Amino acid sequence: MLMRFSVENYRGFKNRVELNLSKVRNYTFHSEYIRDGIVNKCMVVGRNGCGKTDFGLAMFDVVSVLTDYQIDMKQKDGFGFLNGDSDQPYATFRYVFKHGASEIEYEYRKTDPDNIVYERMSIDDTLIFMRDGNFIDHSGLKDYGAGNLRMDTGDGPLSVLRYVANNTNQSKDSPITGIMEFVKGMLYVRSTQEGNRYIGLTRGSEEIQDYIVHNGLKEDFNRILKDLAEMDVSLDVIGGDGVPERLVLRTKNKALGFDYSASSGTRMLMLHYYWMKHMGDVTFMYLDEFDAYYHFELAERILLLLSSDRDVQCLFTSHNTSLVTNRIFRPDCYMCLDSRGITSLPDLTDREIREGHNLEKLLRGGEFDE
Repeated sequence: MLMRFSVENYRGFKNRVELNLSKVRNYTFHSEYIRDGIVNKCMVVGRNGCGKTDFGLAMFDVVSVLTDYQIDMKQKDGFGFLNGDSDQPYATFRYVFKHGASEIEYEYRKTDPDNIVYERMSIDDTLIFMRDGNFIDHSGLKDYGAGNLRMDTGDGPLSVLRYVANNTNQSKDSPITGIMEFVKGMLYVRSTQEGNRYIGLTRGSEEIQDYIVHNGLKEDFNRILKDLAEMDVSLDVIGGDGVPERLVLRTKNKALGFDYSASSGTRMLMLHYYWMKHMGDVTFMYLDEFDAYYHFELAERILLLLSSDRDVQCLFTSHNTSLVTNRIFRPDCYMCLDSRGITSLPDLTDREIREGHNLEKLLRGGEFDE
C-alpha cells in the first residue's frame, strides 16, 4: 500500500506537497476504510485550480518510470514539466510503500519527463541503492541478486529499479517485486467527455462500448443504470453480418445510438462501470473529479460502490461538499488541497472532530480555511 507521497517543483507545485495516508486517528466508526494503519479510501477536496489534477499526474509519474503502460500526454509535456517560478533544475518525486512489516522509500529526480538524474531506494532506512548522475552505490543490491549488475548509470530515462526488476529473478516476497507489482496496478481515471482517458494498468486503450458488447455485458450494464441511477432505459445491441455491433437505447419506435443519445452522466456511469469490471487488477486508483456529471445522490452511490472493494486503495477528488460527511467516510479520510498542501480535516482545526459533527457545515462555514 501507499503510505506517503510527495512532489516538489512539478507543474503547479513549486514547494514540496505531501500526501500522508499513514496519519490516522482513533475513530471507531468506518474502520473498514483504514487498512493496516493506512487510509485505504480518501477524498481530496479543493477549489478550482488548486492542483488536484496536477497532483494526480505527479503521483502517476512513476508509471512512466517503471512500466511502459498507458500515460497521459500532459506527462510528456517538457515545457510545463518544471514549475515556472522555481529556480531548481529538477522535480523530486518520493514514494513510501508498506510492504509487509517494512517501509520502502523510493525517490527520484527528473529534469524533464524523460531524464532521471537521481534515484534512491531504501528499506526501513537501510540503503539498497543510490544513483546520482554517473555515481551509483549499489552495495545493498547484493541481497537481491543484483550486486554484479552492470548498467549505464548516467542521466537518462533508464531506472535502476526497473533495470534490476527486469534483469533478475526476484521472489514474490521481494520488496522490488512489491513496488513493481503495486505500480503496475496503479490506475488514474479522469471523468471527462474526452473518452476513456486514463494512466496505468494496460498498454493501450479500448472502446468501452466494444468491451460491453463483446463481453455480453449489455444486461448487466442495463441493470446498473436502473438500480444505481434509477434510469428506466432499455439497452440493446444491433449489428452483425458484417456490420459492426454497437450499443443502442431502445425506444417505442426506433433504436437510438448510445453515443448520440446518452447524457453526460450516463456516459460517465459507463466509464466507471468499465473500470469497476477491471478492479481485480487494480492496486491503487485515483479518480479525478469522479462526480463531475452526477446528481449528488448518484455521486454518493457511486462513491460507496467504488469504495466497497477493500483490496483497492482509492483516492477520489471532488468539488461536491455534500460528499464530505461522516455518513460516508470518517474525518481522517477527507483531505483539503490548498496553498498549505494536502491536509486531513482533523489537522486543520483545533476542534475535536467527532462522529456527530456535520463536516459539510463545518467545511462551508470556514472551519478548515487558511
